[in-house]
Amino acid sequence: MKRGYSKIPINDIAIPGEGADSISTAVDIIMLATFASRERTEADWTKLLESVGLRVLNIWTYERGAWSLTEAEPA
Repeated sequence: MKRGYSKIPINDIAIPGEGADSISTAVDIIMLATFASRERTEADWTKLLESVGLRVLNIWTYERGAWSLTEAEPA
C-alpha cells in the first residue's frame, strides 16, 4: 500500500460519540443482549486502525441508519 494513494473503505457500524441515531443504539443493545458484545464507536474504529498503522480520513454515517463508511489510509 502506498501512502497518499491507497485507501481502505470500511462499511460497518460506527456509532458517533454524540447524537447517535436510535437505530444505531438499538443495534448496539441487540449486540449486547444477543452476543454479550457491542458495536464500535467512531473512537473505537480510530484506535483500532491507528494500532495497525492506518489513519482515519473520514467517517460518514448514513442518515437515519446504523451503517457508516470509514475511509482510512496508511499513516
